[in-house]
Amino acid sequence: MHATQDVKSDVKTMPAPADLIARARALTSTLAARASKAEQDRRVPAETIADMQAAGLFRVFQPARWGGYEMDPATYFEIQLALAEGCMSTGWVYGVVGLHPWLMGLFDDRAAQEVWGRDDTTLICSSLMPTGTAVSASGGFQLSGRWKFSSGSEHCGWAYLGGTPAEDGKPGDRSIFLVPRSEYEIEDTWRVSGLKATGSHDIVVKDAFVPDYRRLRWIDNFNCVGPGQAVNTSVLYRWIFGQIFFRGVSTPALGALQGMLDAFLRYGSVRVARGARAVDDPSVQLVVAEVTAAIDEMKTILFRNLDNLRGFAERGEEGRELQTRIEEICRDAGIALCGPNCMGVLNPHDRSTTYLQELRDPTGLAGNVGIVSQSGAFCITLLTDIRRFGFSHLVSSGNEAVLAAADYLEYLADDPHTQVIGCFIETVRSPDRFVAALDRAAALGKPVVVLKVGQTDRTRRAITTHTGGLAGEPGLVSEMLRAHRAIEVSDLVEFTEALAAAQGARRPVGRRIGVVTSSGGLAELLLDAGASLGVQLPPLSPAIKAEIEDRIGFVTGDGNPLDAWGSGTFLTNLPIALGVLDRSPDHDVVVFCRDNCDGQPFEMPELPMSYLELFVRAAQNSNKPHYLLHSRPGVMNREQVAYLRAAGIPVVGGIREGLGAIDRLARHAAVEGD
Repeated sequence: MHATQDVKSDVKTMPAPADLIARARALTSTLAARASKAEQDRRVPAETIADMQAAGLFRVFQPARWGGYEMDPATYFEIQLALAEGCMSTGWVYGVVGLHPWLMGLFDDRAAQEVWGRDDTTLICSSLMPTGTAVSASGGFQLSGRWKFSSGSEHCGWAYLGGTPAEDGKPGDRSIFLVPRSEYEIEDTWRVSGLKATGSHDIVVKDAFVPDYRRLRWIDNFNCVGPGQAVNTSVLYRWIFGQIFFRGVSTPALGALQGMLDAFLRYGSVRVARGARAVDDPSVQLVVAEVTAAIDEMKTILFRNLDNLRGFAERGEEGRELQTRIEEICRDAGIALCGPNCMGVLNPHDRSTTYLQELRDPTGLAGNVGIVSQSGAFCITLLTDIRRFGFSHLVSSGNEAVLAAADYLEYLADDPHTQVIGCFIETVRSPDRFVAALDRAAALGKPVVVLKVGQTDRTRRAITTHTGGLAGEPGLVSEMLRAHRAIEVSDLVEFTEALAAAQGARRPVGRRIGVVTSSGGLAELLLDAGASLGVQLPPLSPAIKAEIEDRIGFVTGDGNPLDAWGSGTFLTNLPIALGVLDRSPDHDVVVFCRDNCDGQPFEMPELPMSYLELFVRAAQNSNKPHYLLHSRPGVMNREQVAYLRAAGIPVVGGIREGLGAIDRLARHAAVEGD
C-alpha cells in the first residue's frame, strides 16, 4: 500500500523525534513494494524522495535557520534503520544525502544562501574522494575532474566534490568544493549487483569556478570549526564528521538485516513442510535467535556509542555517572585511559599516535616540547606552526577520568626527548602530585609553561561544561605555580613565545637584557613595553656609550636599546654593537630586534641574511644567550628562522610578548639557581 498520505505534514512545524521515526516506519512497507522496480531503474524512485521530503526526513540535520530540525544523531539513525528495513538502497541514499544538510552547517552561510535561499528542500549529493583538480584563481578555484560513486545524484541540485587545490604552485589543504547542478554532468555508470537502486553515478566537471566561500577545508570539516558555526550554534555542528558519516554508510546494512529477518519470519510462518511451519523448526529458531541477538547487539552498541559521544561529566549527572563507570572499569582492569572527551596522544619521535587527526606530513614535527592540554583545539592550534619548535609528546587529556595532567607531567619530566613542557590547564586534579611533578621538572632544568584559564566566573562556568572540572580560585593557583617554579602566562601568544624562547642553546642566567636595533622609534617602543612589563633594560655605562658613539656615530637615548644605525652603515655597525653588549658587565642577554617576513616587497633577501650571519657569528663567540626579536608576533621569514634554529638561536615575536618570554625564562632560571 502507498503511504504518502500517511506521512505528509507541515514540515515547517517542528515534529517530535518519535513522530519523525514513526513517519519513516510508515514508509517501510511502501519502500519494500517499490524495491524491485527501483533496482530495475537503478535509482531510488522520485516518489520515494517526495515521500521522504513530505515527512520532513531530510530536515533532521538541516540548520533551524533554514527550516531544519537540528535533531540528535540518534533520531537520524533510527530513521535510517526504518528506511533500510524496507529498501537498503533507500536507507543508503538517506545515509549520504540526509547528512549533507549537517555538512552545510559548517560551510560559509553564503553557500547555504545559494543552496537553500529559494528552496530549502534542495538536496546535495557528494563524492568526497580528492580526485578533482582545483587551481587557485582570483576569488576562488577552477575545478575540473571526474568523481565516482555519487549516490542519489539524480535527485540533487548541488554536489560536494573532493579535491586538493594547488595554491601558489604547491599542494594546498584537502578540501570539499560545493558545485551547482548547472556546472556538472552526471554520467550513467552505476551497473552493479548490490545497492543497485542507489544511482551512484559519476560526476564530471569541466573548468567550473568555485568561489572561496563554497570551499571547506577537510581539516576544518574534521575538527568541526567551519565558518558556518558562526551562525549555526547548535552542539550538533560540533560533532566530528567521521562519527556521523561512517555510521551513515554502515547502518543501512543493519536495517536491511532486520528487514530480511522480518521477511524470513513472515515467509516461514506460512510455509509448511512435513506438517509443520518452518518457523517452528528448532534449527530455524536457533538461527533466528542468533540473528536477532546479533541485531540487538549491534543496535545497542550503535546507540550506546552515540550516547557516549554526547558527552561525559561535562554534560550533567547522567554523563558523570557514565564517566564514573568507565573510570571504575579502567582502574579495576589496570587500563591507562586518556580522556574521555579528548583528542589522544601524539609521539613524533617514535612515530606513534592515537591522536584523532590525520597526520599528513611528519617532517619537522619532532622536537623538545612536551604538551599536556585539557583542550583538544589548543593542541590543534599549536600543531599548525612548527617553524620554531617541534614536539616530544602532545597529550590531549580531556576530562582526565583516569590519567591526569600530573601523570603526564611526571613522565615528561624524566623523558629524554623533552626539554621544555607546556600545559593548558582548566582544572588541577591530584594537586599534590601535580606540584611534585613541577618540582621534579624544575630540578632537572626543564621549564614548565602553564596557561591556566578560569579567571572569571563566566570562564569557570564554561570549564564545568567543557571538561566537567572545577577551575579553582585563580589567585591561589597562581601562587601555587610560582611556589613550584612554573612559568605562568595569560594567553596563547605568551604561551607560544615562552616555548620558543626556551629553544636556545644557552638559557639566561640573569634578567638584564641588552637590545640592538636599527630604529630609534623601535627603541622607544621597547623602552615603554619594558617599563610596563618590569623587564630590565639597563642603560650603557657612560664609558661604553662613549666608546660606541666613537665607533658608529650618534646613539639615541642612554644606549639601551642600542640604535646602531649611527652613521648609516648598519652592516658595519651591527657586529660592533653586538660586541659591546657581549662585553658589557651590565647585561646578561643580547637581543637583536629585526623584522623580516616571507614575501616582503622591499629589500633584497641577501641583505637581511647578511645581518643574521653576523648575528650568528656573534652568538657563537659569546657565552651569553642571543635572541632574534620580531616586533610583531607570528610575522617571520621561514628560511631565516630555520637558519637561526639550526644555530641554536631562538626567534621570539611581539615586543611585549617576546621581551616578556625572555624575562620569564630568566626569572625561572634565577629562582632555579637560588
